[in-house]
Amino acid sequence: MNKRIKKLRRELDLTQEKFGARIGVKGNTVAQWESGRNEPPDSSLAFICREFGVMDEWLRFGTGPMYAPEPTTELDALAKKFNLKHKDYVFIEKLCKNKKLRELLIDFSLEFAQDLLSSNASPETSAFGDIHDGVPSTPEELEEMYPPVKEDKREGGLR
Repeated sequence: MNKRIKKLRRELDLTQEKFGARIGVKGNTVAQWESGRNEPPDSSLAFICREFGVMDEWLRFGTGPMYAPEPTTELDALAKKFNLKHKDYVFIEKLCKNKKLRELLIDFSLEFAQDLLSSNASPETSAFGDIHDGVPSTPEELEEMYPPVKEDKREGGLR
């Protein structure tokens, strides 16, 4: 993998510093990966693939094409443009293909918005009221609500 990282960086004509900056690591970290002293964590490999359009399988194992194929559909182009995760892609694909589901989701969203707007409460108000309701704000209010118990010096404790 170290040789493939180096090959990619050189192909992109980037220094180790500039390559590292694009994926959120320092240049000396890239140098350690390229020399084989350290292995990049999965999170860094994911950043490399996403940032430079490289295929994960090629980067890890040297198999398959180096670069991800160009999008073939409008949805693929949107997924690339907005860096959609797989679950986002599938969600949008299902909405596009299923008119009944799309209408149901729109109707639900409109009903939800109308209910929210017709209520007098702020959308940020807790559904169960304020947790601080009834809590005294000063020590004096606390003592007034719950007077201290006086200690009895005799055996047996409190009065």
